Amino acid sequence: MPTENPRLRDTAYEVALVALATNPSYHKDLLFTVKSWPSVIYSALPVISAIEPQLNTSSMTNSLKELMKPELFDFIDKYNLQDSIHEKNSMQIMIQRCCYLFYIAVSTILLRRVTMKIKQ
Repeated sequence: MPTENPRLRDTAYEVALVALATNPSYHKDLLFTVKSWPSVIYSALPVISAIEPQLNTSSMTNSLKELMKPELFDFIDKYNLQDSIHEKNSMQIMIQRCCYLFYIAVSTILLRRVTMKIKQ
């Protein structure tokens, strides 16, 4: 799909991204497309709404996991996409981010304790 010259309506890009998001066999294509398309040509909300039901299910692919990494939040901040995400979705994503960061912190602490016990 062209992203400039001609630039299509935002709904055209959103329909394409949602179609990729709803089929796990296309999640790699979704990841590539989200990273390569300019964020100003579509709204992230329909894509997030399509991904949300797949979180923590058998449809959760590695590509979707990669979209949910902390870099996603840096991407949202960098391109000021917060306004395009409703409060509910934003809160859920922030909770998932906090859980991820908590998991990393606990894992690090446990690893340090095990290492200290082994050294003793």
